[in-house]
Amino acid sequence: MDDSRLRYLVLATVMIGSIMGPIDASIVNTILPVIAHSFRTTISMVQWVPMIYLLIISSLIILWSTG
Repeated sequence: MDDSRLRYLVLATVMIGSIMGPIDASIVNTILPVIAHSFRTTISMVQWVPMIYLLIISSLIILWSTG
């Protein structure tokens, strides 16, 4: 593969990866009332969903970066 083409491929991959985090967080935060209604619980209880999601993602990033 050409060197300049590889650079653009890496750039595109980093750009897509960096935008997926905020998109994931906004989708989960937007749908929290629906999740609360579906499970018949309060918003304060359902707020653990994005917290656990972010903790798992952060833990996996640390594990993958050391390997």
